[in-house]
Amino acid sequence: MSELIEHEPERLVVGDRVRFDGRATRWLVRAESADRRYSLLTASFFGKVAYSVIDWGRGIRGPINVIGQGMGIGTTSGPDPAIDEAIAMLEDSDGGWTTSHRNNVPVQVEVLHPRPRSAWVQAGTP
Repeated sequence: MSELIEHEPERLVVGDRVRFDGRATRWLVRAESADRRYSLLTASFFGKVAYSVIDWGRGIRGPINVIGQGMGIGTTSGPDPAIDEAIAMLEDSDGGWTTSHRNNVPVQVEVLHPRPRSAWVQAGTP
């Protein structure tokens, strides 16, 4: 069972597994900004960790606008200081950090249900 959402950040929580644009890759919601404008997700591609940031305010997803677009995120689960740093960069309104203006696509998220048990624990739900 799945559900398609667009521009509704309150319907995603840390721990959700989602797919983008109907593709097979499953992404894990790892963090969100305090104002819920940004959600950071990770996935594994052929043994490498990839990340994507949803900018709910602009209705797009993509990497952060840093040179090389790498953030040093090295895990697909558990704590990762690089994820905390990326969210802090996005929350810093004076820093000018946001999702890439050149490398982005419109948000179309398919939330996969039921949520894995570990997601409920991570999200703080009993």
